[in-house]
Amino acid sequence: MTAKGQFQIGKFGVTDGVIESLKLHFINRKTVKVSILRGSLKGREEVKKMAGELVNKLGPNYDCTIIGFTITIRKHSKKIR
Repeated sequence: MTAKGQFQIGKFGVTDGVIESLKLHFINRKTVKVSILRGSLKGREEVKKMAGELVNKLGPNYDCTIIGFTITIRKHSKKIR
């Protein structure tokens, strides 16, 4: 069972503070839902751009899914060899 967290991003977008807060959420969670303020973006392409920026800044162990103005980010566990 995966613990889920919720997070919101407003008109200032992806800042260093947002990234640090997300990293803190991922200490205890594998999945975080990020809601984007609809008035801060013009359309779906900007949501995709923001999702890509979030995943790139978080690191290689993360991926995301976009539904409307909500980005679901998942952290993958590292494989041990």
